[in-house]
Formats: sequence, C-alpha cells, structure tokens
Amino acid sequence: MISSNMLYDALQLAEASYALLDRVPPGDSAELIAALKDKEREGLFSATQADALAASWRFVHQQPNTETGFSATVFRKNGSSSDYVLAIRGTEFLVSLQEFGRDLVQTDFGEIFHQKRLMTRHKRHCAPRRQG
Repeated sequence: MISSNMLYDALQLAEASYALLDRVPPGDSAELIAALKDKEREGLFSATQADALAASWRFVHQQPNTETGFSATVFRKNGSSSDYVLAIRGTEFLVSLQEFGRDLVQTDFGEIFHQKRLMTRHKRHCAPRRQG
C-alpha cells in the first residue's frame, strides 16, 4: 500500500520533472531550488515546496525534450544509495495538434520503452566496482 508520504513525494517529483533542470549540476541543492522556482525554466514551485523537495531528494540527471517530446528526470533520495525515482513527463497539451499527436504516439507509447536505458545506464555507472 502506498503511504501518504510516498504519494506526496511522487506528486512533487512528477511536478519537478517539468522544470528545465538539464543545466543543474547533479547534487546542487541551491541550483535545484532556484530552477524549481524559476518560471523562465518552467518551475512552478513555491519557495517552501522547492526547499522541502531539495531537503528530501537529490537531482541526478534530466533528459531534456527530444525531438519527439520525450523527457525524463532521475532523482535520488537523500541519504540513500539505492532509492531512485525516474520521473517521465507526460504529454504536453499546450502545443499544436500535430505536436500533441506526435507526443502521444511516438513518446507516450513508443520512446518511453526505449528510454529505460537512462536508468539502467545510471545504475551501472553508480554500481560499486568489484575488486579483482
């Protein structure tokens, strides 16, 4: 069963994935907070919301919109080496009908399955190396 805290975190991380975070250095809490509040970077967080998110989660990586409109963001729970969230942005409705169709078909139904490598690659990169 999903706790109310887990649901709250999921909603906050989903909203955070819509901010343009691709220029935020991984782990830079101050820059993450600034981006989440910056309307020019599509951040819609209040100062309180941004502070709360950065207190619990670390920004790891964002794949900005591809030509098909796909975008995903990886966050890691502060104090954990294994609790990650991959937040995949949904279809953006405030675009042209042609872009909406492309977003829905190519991204939502197609490219998401291919982008799981983002998380796999990150896990492989961060895995402890065996001594041998």
